[in-house]
Amino acid sequence: MSDPTVIDQLSRQLVGIMGNSNSTNLLQVGQCLTKFWAADTCWLWSSSGQVVVYNDRPDLSTGQLHSCIQAARPDEILEVAGYQIMWMNIAQGRLAIARRQQNWTTADRENLRGMANLLDLAFTQAHLQQQVEISKQSMYQVQALADERTAQLKSSQNLLSKLQDANRRRIQQLDENNRLKDEFISTISHELRTPLTSMSLAIKMLHQPNLDEARRTKYLKILEQQCTQEINLINDLLTLQQLESKQLESDRQLVNLSELVQPLLQKFRENWAIKQLQLQVELPAVEEWQIEPDSMRRILQELLTNAGKFAEPQTTVNFQITADESPEERLRQRLKIRVMNQGPVITPEEQTYIFSKFRRGQGVTQQAIAGTGLGLALVKSLVQHLQGEITASSQPLAEQAADKQLAINCFDIFLPIGAP
Repeated sequence: MSDPTVIDQLSRQLVGIMGNSNSTNLLQVGQCLTKFWAADTCWLWSSSGQVVVYNDRPDLSTGQLHSCIQAARPDEILEVAGYQIMWMNIAQGRLAIARRQQNWTTADRENLRGMANLLDLAFTQAHLQQQVEISKQSMYQVQALADERTAQLKSSQNLLSKLQDANRRRIQQLDENNRLKDEFISTISHELRTPLTSMSLAIKMLHQPNLDEARRTKYLKILEQQCTQEINLINDLLTLQQLESKQLESDRQLVNLSELVQPLLQKFRENWAIKQLQLQVELPAVEEWQIEPDSMRRILQELLTNAGKFAEPQTTVNFQITADESPEERLRQRLKIRVMNQGPVITPEEQTYIFSKFRRGQGVTQQAIAGTGLGLALVKSLVQHLQGEITASSQPLAEQAADKQLAINCFDIFLPIGAP
């Protein structure tokens, strides 16, 4: 009987050649063969030309055996270096068995033929199993690639959806900007044309013959007022442009605050008499501060103009300037300016754009309230120029009129300032 180790090695080498990790079938083949024959050396030539040698002997080389088999017929018994060699063709290659000084019987031939068939079957199964494993790996790779492409497609769809949303918002913003532009052009045209019309009529009236002194004075006053209004509007546009382009220089001076604001406050008291508006004023105890007088005067002018424009008749406008402790360590004090009136509610939506250029509150144009939408934008730009902050709030009143939604509207400005 042959050494089972030879057949075991043969089985394992076949497994290694075919790349199949399951050796059960091949081992069963080997265990079966040990029952009916014994051999000293066994070779297998695979169809790929690879040669595997089992139980090799130094006195019989692979080259000797291979050259003999190449010239012999199948099933022919060969004698080489004291060995009797029998070999057979199988589908996957050639099988050769060498016995030392033993004669091959007919039964041995049949057993070898059966063994060849079994090994051929095992070899084929191992090859098929390898192909199945390769196919599985290919399927896994295809599935992984399909999953990756699906994920990329979903990501592209999500990106496309986001781009569409962004494009939709951009179009809406462009539409809104165009609407605001058209509204601004209409408003600014009206504001520029109205003073010019009044001035043109006043000039025409001044050319009348035999015009008495009282009427001449009246028309000259109209001409002066409308000219001033036109100049102020143009100056607003120029100042706003300078502030946005950072071309306005800082000019801080030691200014008496009371002397700065009192003439302005007196002017508003006179102008508000028609609406029976009252003005309540509070100023800081320390009167001299390092400020920019022109910027401060313009900020107060626009805030009070806005407060009076929207205040309910027969109500009070509160104007306060107080010294406030700054939360920043580098600044010892700051000025807090508050202008508060009772007027229409400023909705949360309006508060988001109340300081934007050319934006006016809802219903303002329909109510024929004068203005260009530049006032509060100019205030914010001047406050930022002075490195300050501005906020707006609107607190609805508990008791509301049947036809109006009223609130206490408040504008707070904080201006950093050095020691008095």
